[in-house]
Amino acid sequence: MQVGRDFFIGFFITLVPFNLFSVFLPVINNTMELKIEKNEKYVIVKLLDKALDKTNSNELSSRLIALNKEGVKNIILDMSNIFNCDSSGIRTLEEAKKMCEKANASFVICGIDKDIRAVFKLVDLDKVVSICPTIDEAKDLIFMEELERDLLKDENNE
Repeated sequence: MQVGRDFFIGFFITLVPFNLFSVFLPVINNTMELKIEKNEKYVIVKLLDKALDKTNSNELSSRLIALNKEGVKNIILDMSNIFNCDSSGIRTLEEAKKMCEKANASFVICGIDKDIRAVFKLVDLDKVVSICPTIDEAKDLIFMEELERDLLKDENNE
């Protein structure tokens, strides 16, 4: 009689107490690591994780909403550490753009890797969200959009 691999795994699990076996299980930490740098006209949110996906996109969304409620208008999202972005991450970026538009503000993504840029193009995110290669270019874009909004406000007041 031949005993299969699944039998031995099941046998091992039943012999080893759960608290001892849990040492072998990976610990899943859903806390997103990011760095927030506040400036007068904008905030830079640097994602320190390697992925923006279903495990952390809700937390990013919550933090961006909290920043918006604090009165932060313009947000630069530095994704230079991100190498994977799934559909929930993309949805979070779209929602952040809508939130900033509603507040008459800018949302700019910068530092994305070429593979993620290809995915963004595939789903037309690059047509919805402003994407810049560097943080400095993102800052320049925000200042330009702020100036444009101020000019439009002045024209409407005349």
